[in-house]
Amino acid sequence: MDHPSHSEKNTQPLRPDVVPHVTPRKTGPLDHIIPWVLEFRIIGTADILKTDLTAPVLIGRMDPHKGIYPQINLDPFGGQTKGVSRRHARIYAQESRVILQDEGSANGTYLNGEKLSSLTPVRLRDGDRIRLGDLEMQMRFVMKPFSEDQSHPNRQHLLEVPELGQGEFVLILDEDEYICQIIKQVAEQAGYTPVVAHSAAEAIQLIDTYPPKIVIMELMIGEVDGTDVLRYLRQYSERHIPVTGISLAMGGSTMSEAIAAGVDMVLSKPLSLDEVIGAFRNMHEMVQATQSINPPLD
Repeated sequence: MDHPSHSEKNTQPLRPDVVPHVTPRKTGPLDHIIPWVLEFRIIGTADILKTDLTAPVLIGRMDPHKGIYPQINLDPFGGQTKGVSRRHARIYAQESRVILQDEGSANGTYLNGEKLSSLTPVRLRDGDRIRLGDLEMQMRFVMKPFSEDQSHPNRQHLLEVPELGQGEFVLILDEDEYICQIIKQVAEQAGYTPVVAHSAAEAIQLIDTYPPKIVIMELMIGEVDGTDVLRYLRQYSERHIPVTGISLAMGGSTMSEAIAAGVDMVLSKPLSLDEVIGAFRNMHEMVQATQSINPPLD
């Protein structure tokens, strides 16, 4: 992967949405609890649908005449011919769990091959297969509030964002727009100024334009090895910039290459909000430790 030199000026304009607000937002607790984020892969196709669980999500087919507008509309995937009802099933969050419920569909809802009783809630887990009539989807978690699903009396404090930054830039690199927006909100609430990239080339341009204090980045961006960005970052800066990697795989060559390239810690997908907040705390402590050893010159 060819990288521009530090002296070269950027020739491509940045996307408007990656240009940061120079005034950081007020720090404190998150404006709201970040919901679960789910994705559904339509079996037999390359199509993936995503949704959050800010509110219950209806799965079915759209019928404007009856005022039915499901959040997950399966009409484009042959829903009618495959027996999907207009109001087929509903998914919602309940405490630390994600729940699936058949809404009295004509052709049934199946979870991992087992038919559900109508209006009876069942728990969903990462990787479950859901069949509505003859249309099958695989569900994966993209983001969840907590790393552990068991109840804990004091666990809500894990979602409190501490005051850490003073407007310094934070580079966020991930292909997934949902993940970027959630991490961006955490960064803003912590007092940082986030800049967001969805590709390695964008990330390198942002490093040159908005030198980051800390970085949280996906280690594999499509077919591109994200460690190339990490190596460029290490070459770019004389000081150590704390980096948290995000990876779907937590072992093998991906982890070895990330460690060799200089990643400080790794979070596995699906991400949990409490772990993201913890990563910001850890990276802030690394910055503080580095500054105590090598204080900045006046």
